[in-house]
Amino acid sequence: MPLLNNDSFYKADHDKIELKMVGADNKPIKTAGGLKIIPDCTDISADTVLLLAGADTRHDKKHKDILFLTEKVLLENGTVVSMCASVGALNSIGILKIRKHTSNALDFLKLVSNQYVSESNYLDQPLIIDGNLITASATSALLVAYTLVAKINIIDPDILDAWYHYYQTSDLQYYYQLQTLFMQKHQ
Repeated sequence: MPLLNNDSFYKADHDKIELKMVGADNKPIKTAGGLKIIPDCTDISADTVLLLAGADTRHDKKHKDILFLTEKVLLENGTVVSMCASVGALNSIGILKIRKHTSNALDFLKLVSNQYVSESNYLDQPLIIDGNLITASATSALLVAYTLVAKINIIDPDILDAWYHYYQTSDLQYYYQLQTLFMQKHQ
């Protein structure tokens, strides 16, 4: 995510954010989209943002530790982002019973979840924020990135908006706006 890896976009008073990949162990993980992730660590602090990517291995017992870590992060006011099939995995630990959520579709959640009973909390939208839990469909990666960066408040909103609209629309007016804002920031 270029905005997080390039601290020249950051607000003047904010330290660089360190991105780490977390896994049940340090073995490579392959997401449902084929992205290979190599975990940096197996534990995280409570003030973290934990992103759960979708995968067809959501019911594998090796993910049990990550799901318990998810509960810990939520209880200690960290942020959890769950996309696509990983939302179904949250069902197995009961989180969806008390939280508004979304995924690819209600029928998809029923398919990928064991005994999904949280229909009353399901909202058919691309992204839902319920406190410190963010859930999203598989097609909402850009919206998730925008929402997370806005939530952690490290980039000026006008720069973030120009970035989001440029990547959302490919309209060059937003590219030029982003470049202008960037140049103004560094004068």
